[in-house]
Amino acid sequence: KEMSERGTKSQNKSSSDNLIEITCEVNVDSICVVILQEDVIVPDGKATHKELEAAAENFFNLLDLQDRRCFVDDITIVREPFRNLCARNHFQLTAAGIGVDLIHKQKPNDVVELKALLKVKNMELIECALDKNSDDFCFVELLSFSNDSLISNGIPCFNLSYQKCSGIRNDGKSHINTGNYKSDLSITVGDCITEVDLSMVDRLESFFNCPEFLDLSFQSLVESQFVKSRSQEPSDHVLQFKQNWNITVSCRSIDVRLRFPVPDLRPISDVLTKETWRRDIRNDILTLRLHELSVHTIFNIPMGKDSQNIKIKCQGASLFFQEFEGGEHNNLAFVSVKEESMPISINLDIASSKKQAKAPNVK
Repeated sequence: KEMSERGTKSQNKSSSDNLIEITCEVNVDSICVVILQEDVIVPDGKATHKELEAAAENFFNLLDLQDRRCFVDDITIVREPFRNLCARNHFQLTAAGIGVDLIHKQKPNDVVELKALLKVKNMELIECALDKNSDDFCFVELLSFSNDSLISNGIPCFNLSYQKCSGIRNDGKSHINTGNYKSDLSITVGDCITEVDLSMVDRLESFFNCPEFLDLSFQSLVESQFVKSRSQEPSDHVLQFKQNWNITVSCRSIDVRLRFPVPDLRPISDVLTKETWRRDIRNDILTLRLHELSVHTIFNIPMGKDSQNIKIKCQGASLFFQEFEGGEHNNLAFVSVKEESMPISINLDIASSKKQAKAPNVK
């Protein structure tokens, strides 16, 4: 759901030697997406759904009265209003200062180029979860950014760049060959923090294991038609293509905070057993901090005999332990490099179905 949207779109077509170029620019002040996580497949499921709709409508009506430009500096101000209106477990993605640029080019030799650039000045992904030992809600920062100086100066904390080049040609034998697809995907993020709550597995179980409401007769009919279509002989007009994805992800600093659940070995039938969607974790925190992180891979479709190689590099890594939130850092391990030209690197080889996986190469 969009809290506000102020978009400006402009299309510019120019023809020079059969060159067609289309540009599009979209700007959005802020976006908020809320997903209910709690198990609502219960006898009062319809009432719960209506309650969520009413809470969401009141929430967005309340935000319409505020100046959404302040979300760029402080995006956490939208946490409390929705928690007070909707006292249920939910995920909430909030982003402010969003800009999208699209450029589409078609050249005379049937070569098509597509460029897309996404910039987000500030964003966060949180989980609002009910504690098992109390009726209070807590916020789990699944993804948040800590580079306040960059955000306050209007520098995006999330940048995504996508570039694609492809061609279409006919080889004269009733076969259409799309040639090679070359796609470059680059993601750059600022200083970020991600909290990995291992107890989330229990809370998401009811979210994904929902009952099927599809008519079984209709489902069997669809499956039979799908199998029949797959068994038909291929047509003479065959699309032959190969996609090459060059993916790069870089981050100046990232903190991976591991939170561990308190095991409850009592059966579900026990009256003392709390609901699985309630959050029950230990107070201690194990944090892995990586500096100048870079991940690079080239993904080929189809893979064939080629293996998938993932290169992970960083200039430094540290592991520390905290007994509670905001407590003293107890350093467990620390690794750094003296020269930037020789970073810490890990190579992972993921082989195809005809090969065996190789052990990671760590330098």
